Amino acid sequence: MKCAYLSLVISTLLCGVFSPASQAETPASAATLLAQGKYLSVAADCSACHDSPDHHVMAGGNSINSPLGQIVASNITPSKHYGIGNYTEQQFADAVRKGINAQGQNLYPAMPYTSYSLLTDSDIHALYYYFMHGVTAVDRAAGTTELPF
Repeated sequence: MKCAYLSLVISTLLCGVFSPASQAETPASAATLLAQGKYLSVAADCSACHDSPDHHVMAGGNSINSPLGQIVASNITPSKHYGIGNYTEQQFADAVRKGINAQGQNLYPAMPYTSYSLLTDSDIHALYYYFMHGVTAVDRAAGTTELPF
């Protein structure tokens, strides 16, 4: 509930701050997008799960305890092989808001996508821009979740 409220507050505060995604990014708007995306990733606490145990930003690998076993957080760096580097902005939005990855598979509900479902298109655009341009690609697998079902 706290995350949903935080997402709603952030979305409300940032509504209308960004230019539409279809417009070309100027250096000033690129810097603004990068700063807003980083701000949103900190507010959403993405690093709590997605920073690797050896401190690589957003490289995944942390385990989240569940009653059925360990769920391993994914690599969400712009790595094209191990991360989200091949995701379109719409695929990224679907993962963040709906819990559906680029292959159309459901993410484990350890990913609090329901808390992020109210993020605006502008919020998603800024987050996507930040992950694609402000995070260093880490080309390694995060690990595999193996649950009994």
